[in-house]
Amino acid sequence: MTYRLKIRPKAYQDIAIIAAWYEEQKQGLGNDFMLCLDAAIGGIKRNPLIFGKYYLEYRRAFVRRFPVGVFYILKDDLVSVVSVRDLRQDPNSITEQLSSPVVSDPSILAVSSGPTCGGASARRSDQ
Repeated sequence: MTYRLKIRPKAYQDIAIIAAWYEEQKQGLGNDFMLCLDAAIGGIKRNPLIFGKYYLEYRRAFVRRFPVGVFYILKDDLVSVVSVRDLRQDPNSITEQLSSPVVSDPSILAVSSGPTCGGASARRSDQ
């Protein structure tokens, strides 16, 4: 089965914050994070059922090399990434965010909210 992928605006915000934080820690680390995140999202798109349910209908995939989780919902052939979170945070804060109206709105599965992201779209600037 081929899955469609949508990334919610809140997830884009999360990604920008996390990437900027890593870039502040070390030049180029934000780019490394984005490459690893792209690989994780590509894995989700290829086989979203491989990752287990984390909370209610939300599934969680891990970003290799980084303590970050990608939280998404699968409905039919649509994968909707709703949040990207630092997993060093209190797990209760993560489930609270997933329960918030901004994230848990059922209409998220029907709304196109930004560009799609595939497994091979990111490229290193030094290649």
